[in-house]
Amino acid sequence: MDQIIAGAGAVTSLLTIKEARRAIGRLISGTVDVPQAYLERWSESIRSDTAAQKMITSAIADAAKSFAKEDTTLIDRGVERWTRQLGARQRARESVAICTLNILTEDELPKTATAPSEDFMRAFEDMAEKTSSAELIDLMARILAGEIRKPGSVSRRTLATVSVLDQEIVRTLAKVAPYLLDRAWLHVPPSSKDEWRQRFALLSSVSISSEVSVRMLAEKNGFSVVRVGNEAVLMTMRSSKVGWFVDGAHLTQTGQELVSLLPFQTKSKINDIALGFKEHDFVNTVSVGNVIEEEGLLKVINTREVTESSKGVT
Repeated sequence: MDQIIAGAGAVTSLLTIKEARRAIGRLISGTVDVPQAYLERWSESIRSDTAAQKMITSAIADAAKSFAKEDTTLIDRGVERWTRQLGARQRARESVAICTLNILTEDELPKTATAPSEDFMRAFEDMAEKTSSAELIDLMARILAGEIRKPGSVSRRTLATVSVLDQEIVRTLAKVAPYLLDRAWLHVPPSSKDEWRQRFALLSSVSISSEVSVRMLAEKNGFSVVRVGNEAVLMTMRSSKVGWFVDGAHLTQTGQELVSLLPFQTKSKINDIALGFKEHDFVNTVSVGNVIEEEGLLKVINTREVTESSKGVT
């Protein structure tokens, strides 16, 4: 398996931590008490696909021969198929394990880190060995790393949802995440309503989001503010006694848990979000700025007006 573990020294250091060693050992071998020395050897040199397949084939074939009384051809075909399945499942588990180690070395493990529960690992193992695409391997690894770092951060409901995800859903979630506003909702610009409706129809089919529906945009004295993490979108607009209505959708708790584990949630497309609001005829100007807390109140500073020329620039 031609995969390189980044930061070998960091990985080796990580494997001295009991809780990380227990989780990774359980994933690659199905056993909790895997010796540290074995894990270190495994992390430095993953056995080749060919060698692994030959070893499994030989073991199963030797056992099968003692039972092959009448139809050896049928037995051989069954052994070959079983071998391929076992090899593919093991490679998937090891791919997830390697990716998990790399993710865990990105930051120091907190003192509260612990090996996931038995119930979690049973469900996780079954899903890990069925992964194939790079997106799903990365997602599974981040789920395991997140559960090690913060026990209980991944609900069983979210884990069940992951079992039905495919590449298209993961890629759609990746496209949606940079547009996420505070309180886990997203605005749907009028010019791309059909595109966004398709995305949320797909995500809502697996309980990651709602479908697109109407949302109220609060307005006071001709101003409205929408927060996006440490930033905000400021709008000047026509006054309304009841506020203005826009299309939008929200992420469910499952969707929020998944986004919190993935690496793309910090890359907010704040300028594109602002321009999406500007498409409404009741919005006059849009600006973006930084949010700070001052004397218990939130304020927006360093504001700059957003125009079409700044689309895509963050």
